[in-house]
Amino acid sequence: MKTDITMYGDEELSLRFSNDEALYRHLMICVKYYSFKVLREIAEEVFTYTPEQLEDLEDIYNSEVEEYHNY
Repeated sequence: MKTDITMYGDEELSLRFSNDEALYRHLMICVKYYSFKVLREIAEEVFTYTPEQLEDLEDIYNSEVEEYHNY
């Protein structure tokens, strides 16, 4: 069963990925392999979210990609 987070703010989806150990591992694997598509698929399996929440997750993902690959 999906967790509905649509009633929360735009940052909720990225917060869930940042604060949950298993989701954070998925985030960082996707960052390592440049795969936002896979990250979005994971989010779709676990959550019901708004387009704005997905956009925020993509922004966080892009920041992590830049930091990880320019380190």
